[in-house]
Amino acid sequence: MPTMRLIRNLLALLVLAIGALWSLQGLGIVRGSFMTDQTQWLYIGIVTMLSQLRDEYWLAGAVAATFTFANAIIAPQISRLVDKWGQSRLLIPTTAIAIVAFALMMMAADPKWPSCRRS
Repeated sequence: MPTMRLIRNLLALLVLAIGALWSLQGLGIVRGSFMTDQTQWLYIGIVTMLSQLRDEYWLAGAVAATFTFANAIIAPQISRLVDKWGQSRLLIPTTAIAIVAFALMMMAADPKWPSCRRS
């Protein structure tokens, strides 16, 4: 049975990596694919990653919906700031905020986070 567990863990890691890759391609961080800058892949990546980690599709859908809602609220504010200060001045701060937010989301997807209990 340890072999089956190893195979299951490897497949889970592969699906997790694919979900993270799709998320990064949807954000435009990873280039060189037809999926680059296609934001729908970001949502699919979030759902794939969370459904694989937690095995709960309702949670994956809720996180994707929350991301969509937050994006709908924040995007017009960022657009106003771009009009006021220009794209080049906002590129680094907004990219840094997005990277930190997605890193936190990926860390929060760990079932042991934030307590990080050892089993």
